[in-house]
Amino acid sequence: MSEQKKFRIPTADGRMMYLFPNREAFGSGWDNPRWVTEGVELRYHRDHRGIIGAILITPAGVDKVEHKTQDRSAAVTTYVKVTDNPLLPETVSEDDWEKFAYPFGTDEWEDYAARAWYRKEVSGAVDVIETIDLSDFEDFPADVLDPASVEDPAPGFEWRPSPAYLVFGEEFGNAVPGTLTGFSERLLKDVESRLSKAKVWTHEHAKGVVRGYRKLKYEDRRTFPLHRPDKRKRQEYGISTKQFDFEIPFTKNLSAASKVQAMKKYQSLVDSIVEQIDNREVDVCAHCSGAGIVEV
Repeated sequence: MSEQKKFRIPTADGRMMYLFPNREAFGSGWDNPRWVTEGVELRYHRDHRGIIGAILITPAGVDKVEHKTQDRSAAVTTYVKVTDNPLLPETVSEDDWEKFAYPFGTDEWEDYAARAWYRKEVSGAVDVIETIDLSDFEDFPADVLDPASVEDPAPGFEWRPSPAYLVFGEEFGNAVPGTLTGFSERLLKDVESRLSKAKVWTHEHAKGVVRGYRKLKYEDRRTFPLHRPDKRKRQEYGISTKQFDFEIPFTKNLSAASKVQAMKKYQSLVDSIVEQIDNREVDVCAHCSGAGIVEV
């Protein structure tokens, strides 16, 4: 299982966003934090798997934030009714809360729906200040403010972003590290389209090789001298062709920092294969008086 990454990204107004993938990663202060550090904001969101996480927005240049929490080791919690519904009890103790609230279900944030009718009061709690360390967060590997960075350059290909980088959801999936697959058939067709007098066996794309043949021209020195109309002889030679087979292996997985970068790698792969085939030439063999030919 991939290790969960901890990322930060800049906001359009110059602040910084830190993503916490779940309640456990955030720690205390998840519910209604009371910030000591100024300019801090907390928002909740769901990731691509439906798990609720939080985005902490802070002023730029801070590596930690502080908030007040309560030491409730000696506290007594009571839920006090804030609605006029006469069918509901005026108060519910903490020990009885779960049994009372469970039948009413949960809201979109997976908290008990009954919380909308009650105010949570805590007596005997002591305020303490806790620190959230932000120094170990990494810069998110994409410019999320640049629309071009998330553009899908080739919908027909299959781009698989690394799950460790999907902390902000699939919206930025094309802009994070991953692997490009499913391009082998198109690769063979792109290679063939750029070669003259060549045939590529595109139906063999699943084998991970570019296989086919190409017909190359050469001066055939085994031909007889040609007779001119004016009866003079001149040593001239005809042009012959020979078919050469090629078989070039290629990778079917391209890993890159983003889909855009993977597409650049794909194009470079096409260029490399075309160059290997296109640079082939033939000439007569120097050791057999022109009776044979060799690749040069």
